[in-house]
Amino acid sequence: MLREKENADMPEDSGDNSVEISAAPLALKDSITQACNGIPQTCPFVESAVQQARETADAAHGALKAAVTEAVTAKADAELARIQVEAAVRNAAEAKTEAEFLRLEADQAAAAAALAYTEVARARAEAEALRRDGEFEVEREARRSAELAKAEAEFAADSYKKADRVALIACGRLDMRGQKITKVYVKQRDEYAIYKAGGEVMIQFSDHEGQAKTQRKDILALGTGKADLNALLDGMPEAKRASYDHRMATALHQCLEDDCDDKANSILAKAYADALLQRSADGRIQYLLWAAVSAAICIAVLTLVQHRFLPFDNPANNLWLAGRAGIVGALLSIGIGIRKRTVAIDLYRWSNVAEGALRLAIGMICAGFLLMGLTSGILPEVKLGDTRIIGSGMSWQAVLVMGFVAGFLERLVPDLLERTGPQPPKEVQQTSAPVGGGDKANQSGK
Repeated sequence: MLREKENADMPEDSGDNSVEISAAPLALKDSITQACNGIPQTCPFVESAVQQARETADAAHGALKAAVTEAVTAKADAELARIQVEAAVRNAAEAKTEAEFLRLEADQAAAAAALAYTEVARARAEAEALRRDGEFEVEREARRSAELAKAEAEFAADSYKKADRVALIACGRLDMRGQKITKVYVKQRDEYAIYKAGGEVMIQFSDHEGQAKTQRKDILALGTGKADLNALLDGMPEAKRASYDHRMATALHQCLEDDCDDKANSILAKAYADALLQRSADGRIQYLLWAAVSAAICIAVLTLVQHRFLPFDNPANNLWLAGRAGIVGALLSIGIGIRKRTVAIDLYRWSNVAEGALRLAIGMICAGFLLMGLTSGILPEVKLGDTRIIGSGMSWQAVLVMGFVAGFLERLVPDLLERTGPQPPKEVQQTSAPVGGGDKANQSGK
């Protein structure tokens, strides 16, 4: 009963700490109760001691429970403090990062401000330079206009004044060589001018000495081509020469502006090839014209000689008639073969005149020689294919045909002379023939 009462009086505690704390007093109580059964008079004292121990245990249990509660609360507070510290650390890191970012932005803003200040300073400097340049340009333009006006006045007063500046190059004036300017192709202000004077395409270089020196150095690459083309164009009529001069001016312009090696030289080379072709065609025409003039003069002279000084009554002996026919035949031969014939360009006029006159003279001489050979009997006959020409009893028509054939076929008389001329003796032929063979035989014998 006493045990049940004690158990009833003890507060229920489901915690592990309560069980561990009340376990010792219960064991002591059981041992004291057993002892009391043997000694009943001591049980009240024991009951009082047990009650005090129980109260002491309950007080200790409450204190322990309060301590545990405080420990749990402290632990929770510590965890909360830890979380708060971590949050504070994170906030501090974020604040540091944000501060660094703000510092970088501030640095960038400072750099941008410095750059803007530099740009403003440069803009001010450029504006100042432009202002000074503008003032200088205005002053220079005014000075240049005054100088040009003065030069124009001098040109108006003196027609023989020479144009010594690019701006003064104009048609009708004299260049530095004293030649009259007939055409201006290109004129770049104060830099250069390309014009034609004295029949040649020329350049007025820059008014600035340094730039002019560079231009003269660059233009040397076209010196040979320009000289060759000028030599080929010498004496060519202006109507034919104009296109070649324009292409030369284009090549010079190309050289001064861009390239002096490829494009400019190719333009000059094409112009030279076309001019040479033109000169060759003109040379053939010149050759034909002078040949025709020479033929007319020769025929007129032979006719005059026949009628005034040495006439021939017998047509078979009419040497002058055969000569005139030979000239006509040679002229026809020239006309037919002119496309394949190599003649000098029209620059070499007297060469073409001499060559045409020589060809007519050959035709005339061959016709006269053939007539005298046939009529004298030295040449019994001449065969032209199936046709036989005999010297005896020739009519004037036969003399004309024979003379024409002799003049037309340039190799007819030389071939007849080679066939009818004296042949070397057989001994000479036999001696001369084995000369090479004998050497070979000796060489082979060796």
